[in-house]
Amino acid sequence: MSDERNFRVMTSRPNRRPTLIYRRWRDMQSRCKGQATKRPDEYKQVRLGFKSFAEFRAFAIRNGFTKENNSPDRLDTSRGYEPGNIRFIPPAENALRGLYP
Repeated sequence: MSDERNFRVMTSRPNRRPTLIYRRWRDMQSRCKGQATKRPDEYKQVRLGFKSFAEFRAFAIRNGFTKENNSPDRLDTSRGYEPGNIRFIPPAENALRGLYP
């Protein structure tokens, strides 16, 4: 079982950087707002299906979020970032999926 401390919002280091899981949460929020993407039109109808970071964090921990598999991938691109439609894969693999749908 994963140690919950590994999935905090901020690191415990003196520089207090956001954790990887929190950065992924923030990235999904940005995409849903049409920001942080080179193709904002593709994300106009994409909705975030989590009410809070805590809800997303609990889902991610239960569904395979790791240091290596940390990129949320929507299984059905016509649906949003919501439970049942996300899997976690390596970022490089997710980038390739964007190039070859």
